[in-house]
Amino acid sequence: MGLPAGAQTLGTIAGVVKDPSAAVLPGVTVEAASPALIERVRTAATDGTGLYRIVNLPPGLYTVTFTLPGFNQVRREGVQVAAGFTATIDADMRVGAVEETVTVTGESPIVDLQSAAQTRSVSAEIFKQLPSSGSWLQMAALMPAVRASIQDVGGILGDQTGAQVSAHGSRAEDGVSMLDGLRIGNMYQSSNLTNMSLSPLLFEQVDVQLAGQSGETGTNGVIMNAIPKSGGNTFSGSALANGSAPSLQGNNVTDRLQARGLSGASTTLKTLYDLNVAVGGPIKRDRLWFFATSRYFTNEFYVAGRFFPVDVGAVRREDDRSRQAFGGTYTYDNNGRVTWALSSKQKLSS
Repeated sequence: MGLPAGAQTLGTIAGVVKDPSAAVLPGVTVEAASPALIERVRTAATDGTGLYRIVNLPPGLYTVTFTLPGFNQVRREGVQVAAGFTATIDADMRVGAVEETVTVTGESPIVDLQSAAQTRSVSAEIFKQLPSSGSWLQMAALMPAVRASIQDVGGILGDQTGAQVSAHGSRAEDGVSMLDGLRIGNMYQSSNLTNMSLSPLLFEQVDVQLAGQSGETGTNGVIMNAIPKSGGNTFSGSALANGSAPSLQGNNVTDRLQARGLSGASTTLKTLYDLNVAVGGPIKRDRLWFFATSRYFTNEFYVAGRFFPVDVGAVRREDDRSRQAFGGTYTYDNNGRVTWALSSKQKLSS
């Protein structure tokens, strides 16, 4: 069961407001609006030093508006907020009519100026677009300085449950997997990581923290925090299908290797496909939402130099060279999530 929004690792918008003479402006009303918010708009005001801070913002796109009587209204659109990230949005307000609005355009901040942590975010679109297994561990391995114990090129290995990640010389067993800010580790890999294979359609985004971890993490390894989707006021669904076959895989087995005894290794891939569907929407508009995913994943791979026997009951084993041995991973994953808006600023998920 999820915690109220205020207890989770969400995003923040902060900054300073000044006038044309670079003097700070106290009492400026700052509004952050986004469909990701339960209340649609969250408000704060600058203090005596012109600083403001809007906390506990769910991931999404925001429009930030600055209003002060006697000054032009300033609006900044398209501000991307990520979990565990502070987007610094400063404003310069000029004297003018309140009815006049100045719209500022620009790229969303990508560097958190108020935290020493090194965090990278992987969005839901990246999960769909990049050729990968869809595993958040493999997505973390795409980050500079992160090393995975299993090298997966283009998703050819599928969702590898036993993968580990490390960064900057940390122990691989120190990696931590979290779902919406809650640890989901079990007795697998030092109780920090999970061996669950979750659908890539479940995630709104995954934050990968490489360094500067906070004290409550209890480890200096790679921290992976997955933010799941929670539905919304509009019914929607999506599907994602990936697959491959031996004919799509290259062959690096040379005549020299075969002459030295390597056999049955022209390709490691036998069967690979990953089917995902997701649906979400309102149970009660503005109060109760649902989101559900379902996944079926199969990954079969040949084992070089190994074959099934001609007769399993024979005393003397004889390899059947027409039937190469293979292993496989078969995964069924179904997830359901219900989110209830307790108040205009708190929600409960289970």
